[in-house]
Amino acid sequence: LEPKTDGVFDRILTDVPCSGDGTVRKNKNIWEIWDANNGVSLHPVQVMIGVKSAQLLRVGGLMVYSTCTPNPIEDEAVVAQLLRRSGGALEIVDCSKMLPALKRRAGLSTWKVAVQVTDISIQKQYHNEKGKIKTIDEMKQSGLEPFDATKDGARPWKRLQFFDTYLDYVAFRKQHPMRNGNLSFPKSMKPTMWPEEDEQIRKDMHLERCLRLVPQDQNTGGFFVCLLRKVAPIPDWHGPDTELKSQNKVNNDSIEKQPDDDNTADSPVNEKSKSTMSPEKTKKKKSIPASEKVVEYKPLSEELWTKISDEYGIKDVDHGGNFPSRNQ
Repeated sequence: LEPKTDGVFDRILTDVPCSGDGTVRKNKNIWEIWDANNGVSLHPVQVMIGVKSAQLLRVGGLMVYSTCTPNPIEDEAVVAQLLRRSGGALEIVDCSKMLPALKRRAGLSTWKVAVQVTDISIQKQYHNEKGKIKTIDEMKQSGLEPFDATKDGARPWKRLQFFDTYLDYVAFRKQHPMRNGNLSFPKSMKPTMWPEEDEQIRKDMHLERCLRLVPQDQNTGGFFVCLLRKVAPIPDWHGPDTELKSQNKVNNDSIEKQPDDDNTADSPVNEKSKSTMSPEKTKKKKSIPASEKVVEYKPLSEELWTKISDEYGIKDVDHGGNFPSRNQ
């Protein structure tokens, strides 16, 4: 659908692809595959989907942006960029009086960005000549701290670095240029992943109106929900959705294109090492039987709807069979 001047839909649910680490209680595999850079790679996609949804929304309409991760890069950072990108056409709705029985926490206004950095020199030490991760015996013979690559999702050559601002990240990159072959970084770092620097602009965004649903508060999964209202048409925007406007204090022209910031940032030093240093990425995915891929959704039973409405204080609402569920 092509967005019209006045939009197309009155209501839009934008439940975007996310790293899913809020579902770790029911999906234990998340522990093994978790990587801070998952959120980094998804942030531009989430912003793009959010912008498209906002363009399709009619003025006066409501849009829900939601994820199943507590990662602010995928949550408040995306919402903040949607507010910037809309030029005042979007606002966050205050949901504090809605669903009073639902336990929620306020959205974040400030946060640090975690970046998963790869130490190439250590990575090489843990791989044999065939480019495969060494066995535990081989690690011991090499004087390395052993770990079981088949069970342990962590990798000794990866470490987390936290940055308060995008400028801090750029300064760190300058200190560790790729041409020295020491560290590699994710390719898709964007200034929009960090909090708005202008305190007044940040305050006017009202990110605290976002809802953070924490597992231990109500025995659920972890979710992020933000209700947005479109109050005016969204102005034209020429450039990537993750680009900051010129009035923002971060000057993209001076810091985004560094000599060492190229497409090799996620890759080993050269093509030879590229084919040998990341064997875990080349593993074939296990085939899933077609019968297991089918997810059956059934109309919500009256018994379950009564339980849900009583739990969250929902009154005088007829769901009309419009809430299909796969877990009953």
